[in-house]
Amino acid sequence: METDTSWISSLYQHYLAHPRVCTDHRKLAPGDGFVALKGSRVDGNTFVGEALRLGAAWVLCETHAFANHPKVWTCSDAVLGLQQLASWHRQHFKGKVLCVAGSNGKTTTKELLYACFSEAFRTECTKGNFNNHLGVPLSLLSFSTETEWYLVEIGANHEGETAFLAELAKPEVGLVTNNGKDHLEGFGDEAGVRKANAELYAWLAKHDGIALVPDFHSDLMEDSAHQARWVYGWESSSDFQGRALERGHQPGLQLQGWEGPVWSQLAGNFNAENMMHAAAAAVWAGASMDAVRKGLAGYKPALMRSQWIASKGWKILLDAYNANPSSMEKAVDSFLQHASAPFGFLLADMLELGSFSEREHRRIAEKLSKSGAEKIMLIGAEWAQCRDVLPGALYFSTTQEALEKLNQEALRPLEWLVKGSRGFALEKLLEAWGVF
Repeated sequence: METDTSWISSLYQHYLAHPRVCTDHRKLAPGDGFVALKGSRVDGNTFVGEALRLGAAWVLCETHAFANHPKVWTCSDAVLGLQQLASWHRQHFKGKVLCVAGSNGKTTTKELLYACFSEAFRTECTKGNFNNHLGVPLSLLSFSTETEWYLVEIGANHEGETAFLAELAKPEVGLVTNNGKDHLEGFGDEAGVRKANAELYAWLAKHDGIALVPDFHSDLMEDSAHQARWVYGWESSSDFQGRALERGHQPGLQLQGWEGPVWSQLAGNFNAENMMHAAAAAVWAGASMDAVRKGLAGYKPALMRSQWIASKGWKILLDAYNANPSSMEKAVDSFLQHASAPFGFLLADMLELGSFSEREHRRIAEKLSKSGAEKIMLIGAEWAQCRDVLPGALYFSTTQEALEKLNQEALRPLEWLVKGSRGFALEKLLEAWGVF
């Protein structure tokens, strides 16, 4: 393939006729496009022939064995090719892109945004948390060109990635949820996290975009101070005001112009901030207050994020899709405010913290030691280093070990917070116990 990008227009015509993009040949359906990505374990290029046999409408790959095939486009880097194709598609969008970045709450905020925006506009959004260098281009390629609003989640684990993904998505407007302690191994420290999240602000400023900024995070106010922005939050001086409410584990929101509050089906009082992000953005975009209220109240949490489960004798606040020190602390604090005794914690390690890992796990362990919990169960090597702080806790190396050794009937009477990094797949425990 040529070193320029003239090939994209040719491939793009095939993509338009067959816009469903697949990167796993096992999930490929006839008529899909197939992008052969080379991973650490599996090289998709070895399955090009199989993809064609299964009915792939077009293939983008790195192998030249099929270079003369009429349905195959070859390149030296399929990831770059995927990103270039997505960037080409982005140029044809008729609507506007809103990008969501930040340390915690990105996916929940994006889902709440979609709930509110879709009540007022033709809206599409990132599926799940497809928010990295592969997920963002795949998200863009999943979108129609006729939509009014595109909601794109951006995730990053190293400096420069937010700016790169913003360049792919080219947002007219952006929102950073917060700065926290995520991916410290890649960012180096909290200052690195903040600098990385501010890359979205910098991109917007350079391209005449607007930042939607919450007044309840002073660092975000500082980082966006010298650009076009619209400020919302709890302060009367802001462009749009609201008030956070809580009712047990249930968060609520009172907005200016509403006679009464709206209550979310999410669990955890920290989600009032995420509700405010979504409400403010939707109002700024022109949605009616009725549409916002309907969107917030109707959103049903999924994806193991801030879900309250009360069934079959279980009472569980499930927030187990991922974990970092900031989100773990918020979840623990919120749970402790409203948990009914007896209660307990089932937590797995927080990953990708590098040299900060021991300090951050011990800091949370100190909080747990003073919590009054009936039971504390910890999974992973990092929590195991906290035995001196929590000598009475139960420790397990893996989720499978906990599954084999724990007696679910002894656990059922307690109220639980279940949280940990994605690598531990804590939902396997709940599935085995018949929780859902």
